[in-house]
Amino acid sequence: MNWEQNQKKIISVLIVCVVIIVGLVFVFSNINYKKQIPQQATVKVNTLFSKPEYAEPGKLVQSFPASLVLDKTSVPDESFNYSYKNNEQSTATFQSQVSPKSEFSQYKEYLAGNGWKVVNEVSSDKTGTYSLYATNANAEISLILQPQSGNTKITVNYLSTINYLKS
Repeated sequence: MNWEQNQKKIISVLIVCVVIIVGLVFVFSNINYKKQIPQQATVKVNTLFSKPEYAEPGKLVQSFPASLVLDKTSVPDESFNYSYKNNEQSTATFQSQVSPKSEFSQYKEYLAGNGWKVVNEVSSDKTGTYSLYATNANAEISLILQPQSGNTKITVNYLSTINYLKS
């Protein structure tokens, strides 16, 4: 055998040894990894809230304050309620013929005059979309007003915190 053939055999044997070593490391690391994970791991799923309660079409769920519908001519598109462990979240969407900007001003005035503190507000005259977040001692509100088909779509989320604060 000449020098070149000998060198090729040595390189081939070294490559095979490296492949075998890498394979053994992979196999043993997988075995150790599998030992760390229980074979029958169980996942506990906590239900954070009950199934939603929906109001009849055109009506509000009982837990949603009707006073938060400022345009009394509007009819709710949808209204539902989630009961959590310590509080309730009620949502209503409805259409108003009042412009989003005017409706937004009415809500800000209503909330300020009824013990609410507006914590955050965003308005865009360009898109006609307005939103705010307000709190009082017993609840939180998020409000979104946006133009839709010549009307104003209003979405109000009302979160009652009174039970939560007592627990």
